[in-house]
Amino acid sequence: MTLQLENVELPHRKSNGHSSLKQPSFENLVLINCQQNRLKVFDISCIRLKNLAIDNRHRSIGHCKIKISTPNLISFKCKGGMYEDYILVNLSSLASVEFGFNANRHNSQGLTNALRGFCNATSLQLSPVWFEPTFETREMLNLFGPFCNLKYLNMTSDSSGCIRALAIFLTNSPQLKRVILDIFEANDEDWNEDLPFNDKHNNLKAIEVQNCKCSEDLTSFFANHNTVLPPLTNIRGS
Repeated sequence: MTLQLENVELPHRKSNGHSSLKQPSFENLVLINCQQNRLKVFDISCIRLKNLAIDNRHRSIGHCKIKISTPNLISFKCKGGMYEDYILVNLSSLASVEFGFNANRHNSQGLTNALRGFCNATSLQLSPVWFEPTFETREMLNLFGPFCNLKYLNMTSDSSGCIRALAIFLTNSPQLKRVILDIFEANDEDWNEDLPFNDKHNNLKAIEVQNCKCSEDLTSFFANHNTVLPPLTNIRGS
């Protein structure tokens, strides 16, 4: 059973601002520009749900938090404004994630909690990746559990922390086979930071860097950290 809602206001309890979707028969759920700015918590708990797509690119969601508890969810796509927080539990079947948000609203804590919930994914697309400059890389490494199943990573970044984020994924993803990066720019402190790269990527087959305005810095950075790159490494400037 498929449910698609577009440009509607999600119902909520006026007493606590909660809205819940708990229909057990849904297997596919699509939400496009639904009004959520009056909500405090949006709870999706559909036991049979396999595919979930949320597009908030043209709708403000205010300070709403989202809670997702769907043990059979395979695919999750979320674009647009970031939620105040992501409470992702029981996503043991999750395989494919596309997670993108508006660059004008950064929420490092929300991004951190979302990534924790994506730890079982085999394919992960992130755009953009942004962390607070005050976050230390080794501190960030402790925030996430290992991405034990991750094989494909596509990451776009045009602001602080892109190199540190790359270090996290290379260190915490032992099954990673292919990486595609769009790095538009990086700060000087990113290149100079001593990052804990794991150089034992036995399964990594290819790294492709696109639209890179700092290709020489990136090449030197890998060399300075003694990172053994796979034979299929392609770094292209913009």
